[in-house]
Amino acid sequence: MIKTSIKVKLAVVVFALVSFFVAGKASAADFNIIPAVSTAGLNQTITVDIKINAASTSINAAQASLKFDPAILQVQSLSKANSIFNFWLTDPMFSNDKGTIDFLGGTPNGVAGGSLQVLRIVFTASGVGSSNLTFSDASITAKMWLQIPTVPVSRLRQKGECHQK
Repeated sequence: MIKTSIKVKLAVVVFALVSFFVAGKASAADFNIIPAVSTAGLNQTITVDIKINAASTSINAAQASLKFDPAILQVQSLSKANSIFNFWLTDPMFSNDKGTIDFLGGTPNGVAGGSLQVLRIVFTASGVGSSNLTFSDASITAKMWLQIPTVPVSRLRQKGECHQK
């Protein structure tokens, strides 16, 4: 049985992890809140969609933290229906006490285009006044292709980096 050295294994694992987690930010993509402005009476609902405009940039993940005034708005529901993302590292969640919404989603396949659906938020106007829905932290990750070259065991053996046991 031939076993590769720990150095080779560690180098491949480190390379794979660094390549996966240090993905490029999508410079041509941005978040949009649709509609940008809404008006509602007391106790009426307001529905907004969080979308990404990625144009021709292929993306595969996004995360965001949004803030709103909880004295004016209360989240009734968050919906992932029709989202471009099919797995969620952090399911969309909200706190009406803190006035926050957070999510982290992705897809193994890159997607590109304008007006890509991410999340639907339904608010109830619980107070009188106005509230902004703002991104306090957000990022969109461009799809990166990861190719790890394979090295034949015989080549490793020639370089003295394999051990027989």
